[in-house]
Amino acid sequence: MANTPGSPDPRFARANNAWPLFRSLDSYRPRFLTRDLVAGLTLAAIAIPEQMATARLGGFSPEIGFFAFLAGSLAFAFFGNNRFLSCGADSTITPIFAGGLILLAASGSADYAVLAAALALMVGVVLVAGGIFRLGWIADLLSIPVTIGFLAGISAHILISQLPGVLGLPSPDGPMLQRVAILAGHVNEANPITLFIGLGVLAVIAVSERINARIPGALIGLILATAAVALMGLESRGVTVLGAVFGALPTLAIPDIPAGRLARLVPLSLIIATVVMVQTAATTRSFPSDPNEPPDVDRDFVGVGAGSILSGLIGAFPVNASPPRTAIVSETSGRSQLTGLVAAAPRFCAMFPRPRSAASCCSSRSESSVSARPSRSTDSRLANSC
Repeated sequence: MANTPGSPDPRFARANNAWPLFRSLDSYRPRFLTRDLVAGLTLAAIAIPEQMATARLGGFSPEIGFFAFLAGSLAFAFFGNNRFLSCGADSTITPIFAGGLILLAASGSADYAVLAAALALMVGVVLVAGGIFRLGWIADLLSIPVTIGFLAGISAHILISQLPGVLGLPSPDGPMLQRVAILAGHVNEANPITLFIGLGVLAVIAVSERINARIPGALIGLILATAAVALMGLESRGVTVLGAVFGALPTLAIPDIPAGRLARLVPLSLIIATVVMVQTAATTRSFPSDPNEPPDVDRDFVGVGAGSILSGLIGAFPVNASPPRTAIVSETSGRSQLTGLVAAAPRFCAMFPRPRSAASCCSSRSESSVSARPSRSTDSRLANSC
């Protein structure tokens, strides 16, 4: 069979036996690296704001979303099979498990975060077991109308939750319809600049896809919007910016939770694991590594499950396969799981502590002397380091 340009290498069919890890790198060619870099940067433009928004949707700080994306991308690259699939924080499951966790702990509290990490471990174990025991058929139990209705409801929830940011309005509380009514009553107070930026980025993405699906419209829109805010000083005109996202390197730790509380997480973990299985199977089948070979859904269960386990160990929450991000990788000609690693690399590098220059050290010393007089030994250490 001829190998047409852009089609996967025929040897991908033998990858399942030849490559126990990093299967997407089987038959990799140096010329694929440029495609993976472009696809990875485009994915980063989508994933960075999305992961922050998803984390906030679940009641977590923005950097926890990055941790989840890092864990999902790294673990799936190791253990997954599909070369396009993007794994990380997902807005489909986040509202579900957040609604369950809030019954056990206050949203945003330390206890809430520990429960989310434990839930991620439990979901990951179920998924890995499902892959090992070849339970891919579970994804066929839900009918297409039920799945479409479920995803449509989640999409409406996400859209409404992001409207305040696009309009430049405070986020209202209450049920979904009540929030819509509140936003509609204050739409005349929307910030026109914020609205223009949001609609402008959306237009850039839509036009880019219309011209050529391989044009990284999201990356272009992000760069243009960032440049506009920085060069025109739009923050002073009411445009809210993220600012500094604090976060050190994550550390591995098993959540310390009494057995009684773990038992209360079992039903929720099974629900989340089932939804993840359905979405992972749908994503894998929609974007197969080789159109001429059946997708290895069970192996992808293992990859996503490993991502959820790693996410729980570093203090994040359950992860899932993302159809929109996977489509971005496929449409921008990504060739392997290197795209996910490239997308996660900028934030991972930002976690490392930067060496302090003499100027910044002395500046820190001056600021500390204004707020509180340091001890003699502390003052001596600062002076020596400067």
